[in-house]
Amino acid sequence: MRDVEWITFDCYGTLIDWERGICGYFDSLLAKKAMSGEPRDILEAWEPIQFQMIQRPWQPYRQILFQSLYEAFLRLHIPWKPSDSIGFGVSMESWRPFTETREALRRLKKKFRLAILSNIDDSIIEKTLVLLEVPFDLVVTAEQVQSYKPHAKHFEVGLKRMSVAPARVLHAAFGFEYDIGPAKELGYRTCYVNRRKLPPPAPTDLVVEDLAELATKLGS
Repeated sequence: MRDVEWITFDCYGTLIDWERGICGYFDSLLAKKAMSGEPRDILEAWEPIQFQMIQRPWQPYRQILFQSLYEAFLRLHIPWKPSDSIGFGVSMESWRPFTETREALRRLKKKFRLAILSNIDDSIIEKTLVLLEVPFDLVVTAEQVQSYKPHAKHFEVGLKRMSVAPARVLHAAFGFEYDIGPAKELGYRTCYVNRRKLPPPAPTDLVVEDLAELATKLGS
């Protein structure tokens, strides 16, 4: 890793506690509807619908959140109204970082340039960047590239804007399907952020349990 100059991150699920944010929002919806149920059941129904939608021609992520939640509720026979889906996008603006994220980013910032490559709208990432507190040198969003990971455009545009060889970039993410695979194909170094301590689906340059361990392994 001596040649690494940049660290790029997936944001939601790697820096931001994606599942806690989603399940918290779904739990609040169930309470408002006076319904019993497990927020994780909604998450498990919603996520594959969302993944299918981002394979189609680009549309803003708020629209994807809107339509995918409607379809998930339809499948689960949960009463739906437009404010449920509108609120989903609004709630994403306030999802919190993992407990170690901010301090680890501060440590890494002293040694590396930092970037985010995210499947998100600019208006949502603006709010998230405030919560992260650490300034990033580059942010590439789905809105900017009109595409969603796992398509390669985030990584291609990222390399162009960083003006650096892919071997000098380490991409850190929790998702193989969305991130690790396409990053490796373009020659990025890769780091699997394995918070669940699962067997890695494929080899990566680094495996860490959280960002604090990443900072330590990189000498920050």
